[in-house]
Amino acid sequence: NNNIAQGIENVVGGRSELYDHFYGYARDNRTHDWDEAHFYRECSNKGICDRSTGQCECFAGYWGEGCDRTVCPNDCNGHGKCRTLADSYDATYNAWDLHKTTKCVCDPGFSGPSCSLRECPRGADPVQNAQVVTNSIQGIYWNSYFLGTATDIDTSVEFLKDKPSKVYYTLTFTDEFDDEWVTQLLTVDYTSTCAVAGDCISYPQATPAKLETYAEAINNSLAALPNEAVNNHYVWTVGQVLDAIGDVDTNSYYPEANYAGQSVFVDSLNFRLDLQVVPDFCLDDTFVRGTDHIAGLCTFVKINNPGKQNALQVKGWYTPTGDIDGVDYTFETLNFGATNFVDDHAALIAGSGDALTDGPLVVVDDVQGDRVWNGDDGDVTFDFTANNIRDLDVCSKRGVCDYSTGLCKCFSGYSGVRCDTQNSISFSY
Repeated sequence: NNNIAQGIENVVGGRSELYDHFYGYARDNRTHDWDEAHFYRECSNKGICDRSTGQCECFAGYWGEGCDRTVCPNDCNGHGKCRTLADSYDATYNAWDLHKTTKCVCDPGFSGPSCSLRECPRGADPVQNAQVVTNSIQGIYWNSYFLGTATDIDTSVEFLKDKPSKVYYTLTFTDEFDDEWVTQLLTVDYTSTCAVAGDCISYPQATPAKLETYAEAINNSLAALPNEAVNNHYVWTVGQVLDAIGDVDTNSYYPEANYAGQSVFVDSLNFRLDLQVVPDFCLDDTFVRGTDHIAGLCTFVKINNPGKQNALQVKGWYTPTGDIDGVDYTFETLNFGATNFVDDHAALIAGSGDALTDGPLVVVDDVQGDRVWNGDDGDVTFDFTANNIRDLDVCSKRGVCDYSTGLCKCFSGYSGVRCDTQNSISFSY
């Protein structure tokens, strides 16, 4: 036990019974010819023992009953938590100071050894990215499920026990400071049904009216986030309406030219859904259930914050509900979540969604690499950014960060909270 000692010459850590003082690993100890360190020493060689009380009076920068732990500078200024190395590193680090050396783990938006520095926003350098589209798009795919002949009632129950009727979920956006912003509650409607000696199927409802409802709900929820956490976003939904046996009857997306909804279709870069990013399993009307995987509902969110963003987190719950030959069954409520991008986007697309077969209810996909410039948007071809927001430059390299306020002081000719907006002065050079 590292807190108990047996006599002054047989110290194994902690308190000596003879002198009633505290021991700990020495921070430095160079008294021996072989130049070893970190033997147990009174007050860890970082304090003086008060013999009247048996308590260590620690030197500045150390604390603990044996002065065996370092102090975080300025107690992290109220903008972070003081944590030992054991809280910050994985099991591969196992040195003597694992539970003794401390550091500040700063709150989102703060940095520095004592968390005293306010971080400034990052942005895409408007000169370097003059011919780059700096926004990004993510895909959210709601899965569907199919079982061939259900041989008996037990097989049907087994299929339905984790299939939804109505899904409740939120989207969580993680900004460049690692602060999280959660939307209001959203929903997706499912149809889950079985026929004994027939097929079992569970799929999201995706009529044009439903697509509008889903898209506008996400649009409004993201717009309601404080501090314009998500800038100038835009949401599209793509769906497949299935027939009685689960094959694709029709497909559509929202907004589109042939559907009059709240959002008007505009054929331009900022408002047009780039069909290049839509996987076949979201839109192809030739897919056949049992042969091809059919997702049923796919949502695409464009985020105008510069750079590729962290994956939108989808978290929620549902009560599995479905019918077997017209008789309703309800099961225990389940939680679900998708908190990262799918591991292998290329494999997901190349396999026409085979990876989703019997897979999770929802996945989030980084589709940025699939975007293609549309010639209707101009003769000069633009690239699409591949840089993550955290890899972009503070103040877009067009200003200086004031770390006391977290505000960018822009150079002449540039403006905006990120200094990424050029004006006529900068263009004149």
